[in-house]
Amino acid sequence: MGEEKSAMIEAVGEQKRDAMSTIVVHKPWVIFIMGVAGTGKSTLGTRLAKETGWLFLDADDFHPASNVEKMRRGQPLSSDDRWPWLETLRLGIDQQQKKAPVVIVACSALKGVYRSFLEQNQESVVWFHLTGPDTVIEARLKARENHYMGANMLQSQLRDLEPPQNGISLDITQSLDALTASMLDHLVDLVGRQSTR
Repeated sequence: MGEEKSAMIEAVGEQKRDAMSTIVVHKPWVIFIMGVAGTGKSTLGTRLAKETGWLFLDADDFHPASNVEKMRRGQPLSSDDRWPWLETLRLGIDQQQKKAPVVIVACSALKGVYRSFLEQNQESVVWFHLTGPDTVIEARLKARENHYMGANMLQSQLRDLEPPQNGISLDITQSLDALTASMLDHLVDLVGRQSTR
């Protein structure tokens, strides 16, 4: 039964990939993948970029060394820590959009004010919010190796989290194939519909 379900998911994903290849993107899009640490934002963003050929940016790569060191010590970032990082990230998105019609961005973006800031200057955006049981997320964080964000940081992120009202929620207990197929399903409808106007 598991193999049959996996095959069905792969078949749906293949159909969506074919559909994506027929879409002509007439205006720039930013696809944000958000959520607390350990939900698989970077993994899913990398996979989506591979399936679509779109550009992928990981917000973790834009942190200054001081932020990384602070998180490595188990200290939550303050708003004063986050704003310079978000400014650098937004600039990076703007620069990449000069050469790529669609940019995929993996970013925690826990608060609404952060998301509003990242949306500035963008013509079309969509937010995918990765959610799941705290126990699953914590187990993932504990299983990580050589990453500065430890499981001891999870509760502070959950306290800061303001779920997006207009975001598309995805359950991280699904397989990577299923999550990718679900994203492609939404994007075919969303990007395709907007691009034909």
